[in-house]
Amino acid sequence: MLQYDEEIGRLYSCCDDKKVISWDVQQLRQIKAFDGHKDKVYREALYLEGRESLEGGILFAGDSTCTVYEWDIQRRELSHLWKAHEGSVWGMLMASFALISGGLDVMVKLWNPRTRELIRQLYRHNQAVCSLSVQADVFYSCAVDWIGRPGRVTAAAAAAGAAACWQKGSWCRWPRWARPWPPPPLPPPPPPPR
Repeated sequence: MLQYDEEIGRLYSCCDDKKVISWDVQQLRQIKAFDGHKDKVYREALYLEGRESLEGGILFAGDSTCTVYEWDIQRRELSHLWKAHEGSVWGMLMASFALISGGLDVMVKLWNPRTRELIRQLYRHNQAVCSLSVQADVFYSCAVDWIGRPGRVTAAAAAAGAAACWQKGSWCRWPRWARPWPPPPLPPPPPPPR
């Protein structure tokens, strides 16, 4: 996955090589490899709120050892790590209200990015949580059983437990796609092969 810091033109990437790498997109060169993960790194999230300089901030990265690593970007070193899930951390997102993670253990968790305390464990999907998205105070989680099916995250997916919508405040899972962001209508399915 990729994270981008617009203010300084810095791109962060992670991979199976057990590293998170920061890139200068203007000069097209590697700046730093955050090396220290024990296994494959699947997701990262930037926390830039309150940073003291443009070079500062926190980079969270989740890997296949169930662990979230907190990297100090300016000092270029590991600050903390903690066991976040009972399986690989496959989804990670920084929202205005929390660091959100999802994993192979089929759980969605909200963390305080300053203290690393678990705020809430929201829902148990049917499959591993691999994708998270946020708009204002609403975020969406999607499970791995719907990967590779573009345009198929529908009310049926939500009913099957593969997709969920959450709204800040109540933290209730919406039982079906509802306002204010309903998905666009799907095109008709292609005819079956003959």
